[in-house]
Amino acid sequence: MKKSLLRLTVLWCNFSVCMSAFSQTEIKSFIDDLSPSLSGKEVIFTLPLTVTQTYYSKPSGDIILSPGLLYSPTEVALPGSEAISMISWNAQRKLTLKSSSSYVDANGTLRTGSKVTGLRGILTYSNGTYSLSPTVQPIFEGNERTVSPGDVGSYNLKVASFNIEYYIASSTQWGKGYGADNQEAFNRQRSKVLAALKGLDADIYALCEVGEGNASVSDLVNGLNEVTSSSNYAYVTDNNNEETTYTKNVFIYNKTKVAPYRDIYIYGSGSLKLRQVAQAFDLKSNGERVIIAVNHLKAKSGSGSGNNADQGDGQGIYNYDRVIEANLVVNALNTLTSYYNDPDVLVVGDMNAYSMEDPIKVYANNGLVNELQLFSPKDYSYVYRGNVGYLDHSQATSSLSKQVTGARPWHINADEPTYLEYTSSTYYSADPYRCSDHDPIVTGLSLGNNGTGIENATQEAADKLQIFGDPSNGYLTLSAGQIDRVEILTISGQMVFSSANATPGEYFLLPTASLQKGFYLIRVFNGKRALTNKFFLP
Repeated sequence: MKKSLLRLTVLWCNFSVCMSAFSQTEIKSFIDDLSPSLSGKEVIFTLPLTVTQTYYSKPSGDIILSPGLLYSPTEVALPGSEAISMISWNAQRKLTLKSSSSYVDANGTLRTGSKVTGLRGILTYSNGTYSLSPTVQPIFEGNERTVSPGDVGSYNLKVASFNIEYYIASSTQWGKGYGADNQEAFNRQRSKVLAALKGLDADIYALCEVGEGNASVSDLVNGLNEVTSSSNYAYVTDNNNEETTYTKNVFIYNKTKVAPYRDIYIYGSGSLKLRQVAQAFDLKSNGERVIIAVNHLKAKSGSGSGNNADQGDGQGIYNYDRVIEANLVVNALNTLTSYYNDPDVLVVGDMNAYSMEDPIKVYANNGLVNELQLFSPKDYSYVYRGNVGYLDHSQATSSLSKQVTGARPWHINADEPTYLEYTSSTYYSADPYRCSDHDPIVTGLSLGNNGTGIENATQEAADKLQIFGDPSNGYLTLSAGQIDRVEILTISGQMVFSSANATPGEYFLLPTASLQKGFYLIRVFNGKRALTNKFFLP
């Protein structure tokens, strides 16, 4: 950004940082102008700043601001050098707002994604980071809570997939470091989770982190029937009866809408095999069938070694195991479609992998369509250390993708501060907000209608070109069945970029930092034909 676009004015002893709009160039200049020489001076930001990391243990103290949401590197960039560079890029775009007071709203929360305009205070620079002590009380607005999920189109079946974070109802398992510690804490957890399930109002619930045995899933079904004043809900049995602190995946369904077809199918392996299961359901209104495969892949936490050590590419530890588990999913697809006699499979769950990571590539390379990238590509289901991204996914076989009417998260958890969790009685409220650390994913299906999906989602992988990311961030990620070479042309046909893919395959990271503002045409060659798409650089 030229200096003429960013004005740094000295008024008495005040400094005013003014920016016309948020883009990568402006953020870079913003960083350049927030130099250590401004330390100790008063500054005013007229550009809205976004909350990217909120309070933890109490509703007061420091929060992190940035000129927009910060995405987890491997949500928008391929693992490796580009993802690693994004870690530094994100770090440079954080401003710590210092305060001993609270900025909560009437609901006692300050949500990630809220914005503050006209932030004013004393800037401090220390050890490579900037902080601001406000001289005028900041006012935060935007990204308010919603009481129900967003629109997922004109569906005849709604599926909610959700990691409900260690829901263990068996009192013999309490106090062991997983789930509730006692009856009082469990009652708080139960009220919040049931409020979320009621608000989702799904026909099928595909849930992760439900305690093994029957106590936990039975309690959820009983509670859901209680809060809906009905007897509509039941669960799919899996012959798992031993109560432990391990968790499994379960299906809860509305008996008035669907009926399970055949027994549950378990395709996981080892001690955690109940975290990869599938079940077919028949829609009672028209007899159409869908297979739901719910998965909970290995977490990024712990201490991996050998192949599971952190490879330094942005994917964290245990990526090797997650790839193995993702392959179990795709290897089971043919068996599932044969066992349940239907081609329509929806793969959902907590994959513990962001959208550009290896396990999600396994799905794409085997023909699954990423519905969240089609319907809500700039959204997210998880917030970690101020970065947002999708750890939770909705992937469909090509036949089912034609019948998907929408897919999106419901932001009841990831944006909320952790002090609102059931583990604390001080700030507790019996509502769905922060009932878990993951947001639920809602997928709408119009079974029996092959014309409801986005047109691009109905094409075979080799015949489509998808674009992910924001060009203002300096790059875009391209996805197609095969990418040998990429070209960028202006709207008048002038070629401004051409590059062969160093490793011909499904993905290509396209640099956009040197481009001028305007519309562009992307042309991708796959050895047989040219695929085209367009984008706008604001």
